[in-house]
Amino acid sequence: MLRFLKNKWAIRGYTLGAILVFWQILGQSVNPIIFSPPTRVWGTFLGLVSDGTLTADTVVTIETAFLGFLASAGVGIPLGLVMGRVRLAEYALDPYVNFIYATPLVAIIPLALIWFGPSVFATYFIVGLHTTPPILINTMSGVKNTDRSLLETGRAFGFRGRKLWQKVALPAAVPYITAGLRIGIGAALIGTMVAEIFLYNAGLGFLLVDRTAAFDSAGVVSGVLVIMVLGITLAESTKWLDRNFLAWARGASGVS
Repeated sequence: MLRFLKNKWAIRGYTLGAILVFWQILGQSVNPIIFSPPTRVWGTFLGLVSDGTLTADTVVTIETAFLGFLASAGVGIPLGLVMGRVRLAEYALDPYVNFIYATPLVAIIPLALIWFGPSVFATYFIVGLHTTPPILINTMSGVKNTDRSLLETGRAFGFRGRKLWQKVALPAAVPYITAGLRIGIGAALIGTMVAEIFLYNAGLGFLLVDRTAAFDSAGVVSGVLVIMVLGITLAESTKWLDRNFLAWARGASGVS
């Protein structure tokens, strides 16, 4: 019994089994339009996969979230480095970055709809606005919070200007940058879902809207489960990148 309690996978397996049994019993006792049992969800999931609907929508969502994330990182990291290093840039841009970051995403939807219409451009616009600020802010914080003792050590070794920046300041900021990327990949998926629900007729967000209009709760749950798997996969991928980048940062900056 004690060995079982120490085995996390056994505990998780039994917990999942208990949830599925309870879900099945509850689902069979109510209207399936409102709450579908897992057997019905599984059948609907297989049907959506076999006719290509779920696969096509998943590909669209992954492509939108990934490209939006890459574009946001391409803007957020360089701009964050500049704002962290150049005080004039920070004073000029920081209020607007915080303004965008603090604005609820759904409040931007009407403007995106007016400017771009229900299109893929509106989707990328929303994803970019939601993903860029956390990456930028974390990058700027990493530069500004570089340990002064590291800078002094670098100067003692003769590093000046750009070399001090490359050898000390930038590696020391990498943990902050990777943290921003981890937040950003989740923000990209959330932004993609919101944009697809309101602005675009493709992707998993649109699938949820379409299945809801058809009163197909099993189809909605199927889409939600795929989104959950995507979120977990993206989170684990960024953890892997985090471990690798942090190892490089520690080695480059001489921090153990």
